[in-house]
Amino acid sequence: MSEQRKFDSPVALQLIALLWLSVSISIKLYLPIFAHEVVMEIEVVRPKQFADIFRDYHLLVDGKEAAVIKRGATQTITLPEGSKTLKAVIDWCSSPDFDVSDIRSGKIVVKNAFSSNFFKSLFLPLYYITLGKERYLKIEAGI
Repeated sequence: MSEQRKFDSPVALQLIALLWLSVSISIKLYLPIFAHEVVMEIEVVRPKQFADIFRDYHLLVDGKEAAVIKRGATQTITLPEGSKTLKAVIDWCSSPDFDVSDIRSGKIVVKNAFSSNFFKSLFLPLYYITLGKERYLKIEAGI
């Protein structure tokens, strides 16, 4: 006589399959309820640049002000759940929208787009405060 294990019978296998199916369906149905988006904390760096020496940059998260960044400052801010875009603003000028998903190291640099290049700072300021006003500032993913 051959020895039969307790899970080799067709009824036991059907019960196990049914149990497995019901558990996997339950997990799929209730998973969105328990899934939480991770709140991201980022370090914002503004280097010391000659342009905008006396003015502060305002960092907007999805259109709402999240921080005021002073010249040469580094500060840590917490992004709200579900944040999609960042934008830096100074007076009527701003940066292009920056996707939060592009932040890899938890660090961004907010700076003037033309101040690090001598020729741009000499010849292009008028462009950046008129036609290029939405590219006056630049947000870059940190190192």
